[in-house]
Amino acid sequence: MVLLGLLAHLAQYFAIWRRQPMTATAVQAMGVVAGAAAAAVWTAGVAAAPLVPLLAAFLVLTIAGSASNSRGSPRPGFPPNACCSSSRWPSH
Repeated sequence: MVLLGLLAHLAQYFAIWRRQPMTATAVQAMGVVAGAAAAAVWTAGVAAAPLVPLLAAFLVLTIAGSASNSRGSPRPGFPPNACCSSSRWPSH
C-alpha cells in the first residue's frame, strides 16, 4: 500500500514537471524515488534497518525541494518574495 501511494505521488510530480519543469520538482521527485525504492525493498522482506539511508533521502530531498520551491519562486504578477517584502509593511 505504501509503495502504491509513493508511485501515485511520483506520477503527480511527473505531471507537475511536464507543466512546469523546475529544479525543486526534480529534487522532490528524486526523494519520492528513494522512498519508493525503500518501500519496494521493504515489501520484498528486507529488514527496516538497511533502509534507513533511503528513507532519510526521501525525507531530506522532499523537504529540501519543497523549501527551495517556496523560497523566492516568482509568481505571475508578483516580484520574488512579495509576501515578505518590508516595503509592504508600515514602519512604526
